[in-house]
Amino acid sequence: MADRIVVMNAGRVEQVGGPAEVYRRPQTPFVARFVGQMNFLSAVASNRSGWARVGNVELRHQPGFEAAAGSAVTLAIRPEEIAVGPSASGAVNCLTARIANLQFLGPFTRLALTVEGNGQEALECDVAATAFAALGVGEGALVPIALDAETLRAFQPVGTAS
Repeated sequence: MADRIVVMNAGRVEQVGGPAEVYRRPQTPFVARFVGQMNFLSAVASNRSGWARVGNVELRHQPGFEAAAGSAVTLAIRPEEIAVGPSASGAVNCLTARIANLQFLGPFTRLALTVEGNGQEALECDVAATAFAALGVGEGALVPIALDAETLRAFQPVGTAS
């Protein structure tokens, strides 16, 4: 694998970096989508630096992105970065989600989770198959989830200039 990657969009360089850096710290929503699966949540910037509101819940996100309080922002997190179940309870970014759909994919189970305040858009979450089986829940169940503040990214709203 290359030690440097250049991600281009419509002839414009979006990001240059190592593979892990581009995957873990995408600089734009385009790069985030290009190098893997990503969930996007519509949010509103909080009056606290590094925080945004989704529905009635304030979520802390990675440092380095600032927006005026009340302005629209987009939060992003990868499916494998969402914690599900008792370990998520009490986390800084803990939400309650409903399992809208589940798909057994061998070593992991992919969940489609609906969260209040995110409209009809489901979050995709990948959970180790054994860990999901241990939860003892199925479609329709409410489960606690945590969106780790170190992996929850913030961007200008999707669809605006980046």
